[in-house]
Amino acid sequence: MQGRFLSCLMVLCLFLLAGSPAHAEKGSFYVGVHGGFNYMEDMDENLNGEVEMEIGSVYGVALGYTLKNVEGANLRLELEGVFRKNDDKEWSESSGLEGDVTSTAVMVNAGVEFVNKTRYTPVLLIGIGGAHVEFDHKVNGFSVENDSDTVFAYQVGAGCAVNLTEKLVVELGYRFFEAYEPERTDFADVTNVTNYQTHNLMLGMRYSF
Repeated sequence: MQGRFLSCLMVLCLFLLAGSPAHAEKGSFYVGVHGGFNYMEDMDENLNGEVEMEIGSVYGVALGYTLKNVEGANLRLELEGVFRKNDDKEWSESSGLEGDVTSTAVMVNAGVEFVNKTRYTPVLLIGIGGAHVEFDHKVNGFSVENDSDTVFAYQVGAGCAVNLTEKLVVELGYRFFEAYEPERTDFADVTNVTNYQTHNLMLGMRYSF
C-alpha cells in the first residue's frame, strides 16, 4: 500500500514541476461534470462468504486547470468530487440480501493529454484523496450491517477526449478506483476490514474559461 501511495504522490509532484510557466503556453481553468456506470468487485464479508454487488452508478464534478503545451502535451490538475452507489445482489451464505454500498470521494487528480493533429486526444489520469464508504446490508429485513468509514483512496484511468469547440470538450474514459480497506462493524459487534474496488466507465464534459 505504501508503494502505491508514494508512486501516485511522486507522479503528481512531477506533473507540477514539469508544468512551470517557462515551458508552457498560457493555461485555462475549467469545470466539468461526468457520470456513468461502475462494476464493484465482490466484497470479503465478515459473516463468511462474499457479497456480490449489482452494476452501479457513478457521477461527479471537477474544477481544474489545464497547462497547455508542456513538452508537446497538456497537463491537467483538478479537484474532483464523486459519488458511487451499488445495490446488493447476492450473499453466498444466505438468500434475502438487500441493501447497498455507497462512497463519496474527494480526489486531487493529475492528467496528461497527448495532443495531436486530430480532434481526438488520448488522456491518462491518476488521483489520490479520501473516500467515505457506507455499508447498509439486510437479510430478510434484518439489519446485519450498517456502518461507515473514511479512508485513503486512489484512482488511475485512461480515456479519449473530443474537442467539440475551442472551449467545450467531451471525454469517454475508464477509471479504476479503490478506497483502501475501510473498516465495518456488523450486528454482532465484530469489526473487520474489507475491500472496496470499482471499475468505472464514464462520459464527461468540460468547459474551459
